Parts: sequence; C-alpha cells; structure tokens
Amino acid sequence: MSSRNMSYEPLIMLLMMTSKVVKANIAFSKDDDYRIDDPVKLLRNFFSSLEQLDVTSVDFIAVDIQYPEMKHLRVGLWESYTISPLVLAYPNLRTLITRRGDVHFGPRLDTRRRNNKSFQQQTSWQFLDHVSAYIEELYILADLLLESLPSLTMNKLELGLGREVPRYIPGFNGKEMPNPEPLPMDLFLRDLDAKALACRIMSSVPSLKYLHLELFHNDQANSYWRMEEEGDHRIIKELRVDCELGEKVIFKKEFEHPFS
Repeated sequence: MSSRNMSYEPLIMLLMMTSKVVKANIAFSKDDDYRIDDPVKLLRNFFSSLEQLDVTSVDFIAVDIQYPEMKHLRVGLWESYTISPLVLAYPNLRTLITRRGDVHFGPRLDTRRRNNKSFQQQTSWQFLDHVSAYIEELYILADLLLESLPSLTMNKLELGLGREVPRYIPGFNGKEMPNPEPLPMDLFLRDLDAKALACRIMSSVPSLKYLHLELFHNDQANSYWRMEEEGDHRIIKELRVDCELGEKVIFKKEFEHPFS
C-alpha cells in the first residue's frame, strides 16, 4: 500500500479499511495547519497484522495501541524523536531505520533526549537487531545506542555523520568538550580517529558483527568494520573495500532486512 500527499478523504478511507495489511509504504504530508499525522493511530485497523512500515513526515503519539507483529520500521522526517510511543506501539521491533538529515540541536532537543533517557531506564526493545541512523538522531534518542543495545542480539549497525555532531561522541579525544554547542563537522573530523570510534562502539555492543560508518561531508569516505574471533580475543578489522562491495558484504543474506 502506498500513497503520497494524502488528503482528508484518503485518510478517512484508510481508517475504514478492514483488510489485514502486512506491509505499508505511506508518504504523509503536513497540511496547511502544519498538522503531523500519527501512523500508530491512523493504521490502528491493521494492529494485528502489520509487520513492515515505511513512512515519511510523521510523529508517533498514541500510546494505547500495540502492534505485536510489527518487526521492521523505516521513518523519514520523524518530527519529534520521542521514543516512548514507538516502543509502546511496536514492542517486538527488529529493524529501525531513521532518515532525516537536518537535525538541529537546541534546548528542545536536549529536553527530548532527557525524556527519552528517563523512559528507556524503564522500558525498551528486547529484539532490536538492526539500527541505521544519523549519529545525531541516536544522540536525541538518548541511550538507545550506549545502554539499550548492549543487551540485545544485534548484528549490524549503520551510523551516518551529518552537518554537526553532539559535543561528546566517543572517539573525539575521548572526553566531553567544554563548549555546550554541537561540534561543526570540520572540527569533529579534524581529530576523528575512525578506528577508535568503531572499536568503542563495537565493544559496547558485544553481539555486533558489522559496523558501517557513513560520513556526509565533503569527500569523506565510508568505512566498514567487522568483529572477528581469534582464540579468546575479539579483534576489529576494517574491510578494505569500495562502497558497493562493502554494502554487499554488510548486507549479506543473514542480515538482510526488507528495506535493503
């Protein structure tokens, strides 16, 4: 099911559908009043069957509807990055892919981060296996990466670096910067040790086998990392491959998700 620029009438039709939809791809759009649609509420007729959802220009608000079969979610232009409705609506989620790319830091986002952290100290996902997001988005989602993921059986993680970076990112001199403002990408990359960053991320998630670091800045290249077992030791190795081959290696069948 796919729809673009949905007006009032298609939304009513969506609410009236009774078929058991398993997969949905919907590009919502803001109306003249800048109203943001909530897919948890609008797709509630499919709560017992929906397994895969790809949505754009949405926010997750409702906390009283649960989709037990929901496994794979991709979100473009997620409005608030408030994680509690997402966890409550999709408790068995395995794949989470977010794509916004224009995240700007400020007091509101710091508040959201604190709220997300507080919520995740009580409840989070148990089966999440694949996360793909800009590192700024993971920062807003609070400790989804640094605290929740180590207890999961996660195999693959993708991180994108955009225009600015939170002031405390592992690998940047190993400590928090005194300036409360986010770091411009030029400053971040000047001292970035990609291997140190990869090592710290992969060591914090014991089940992680593959890591993809993607830099969206000037001519910076992607890097692909794999954790290997050598005796009693776990050793991280960079895959010396081009982008196309790296994608094939990292997306090999055992780690495929519906959006790849």
